[in-house]
Amino acid sequence: MNDLKKFDRRLVLSVAFLAPFAGTAAQAQAADPAVALIERFYASLRAAMARAAGGVTVADKARLLTGPVNSTFDTAAMTRLAVGQYWSSIPGGQQGAIQQAFSRFLVASYAKQIRGFSGERFEVSPETEKRRVGTLVRSKVYDGSSPTSVDYLVAGGRVVDVYLNNSVSELASRRAEFESILSSGGASALLSSLTERTNRLLAS
Repeated sequence: MNDLKKFDRRLVLSVAFLAPFAGTAAQAQAADPAVALIERFYASLRAAMARAAGGVTVADKARLLTGPVNSTFDTAAMTRLAVGQYWSSIPGGQQGAIQQAFSRFLVASYAKQIRGFSGERFEVSPETEKRRVGTLVRSKVYDGSSPTSVDYLVAGGRVVDVYLNNSVSELASRRAEFESILSSGGASALLSSLTERTNRLLAS
């Protein structure tokens, strides 16, 4: 669980570091729709964080970030993939509730972790990599230490997975966590866990 929290922190901060630099020539020249999607997300984050300046609450930041996160990430697909083999056995009503809970949790995680910006820089490669499913958009974040690679797998026009340092998959990390909860408590336990964690984040 500590490794997952560390991954969350580094992933979210990486996106936060990128946000202030959206709107550059790279964005204007982004011909690949997948690259353009990430550039738009950074621009939306920059606008949201500018409005959020001044000590606003996590809940306030979550309201600002809900639109950009949900339009960039395919949270429905990410939920299905993270739940894995258990998905088909979950009733339809609970599937929808879990998808919504995961979406709220993702937004709350970004809202909680994003901080102010202080001279970080980034590089987004205009060259994408075609994968069996989707397109990989590569980026590097420089924050005064070793660069962090943050890559986005885009399929169907939205992000379906994120890779940290070329190897750590967000979905793989989530799947290990979710399957542990599902095996011991079922779909209701996963829904309760996501809801409780989201509420704690928003109240902090």
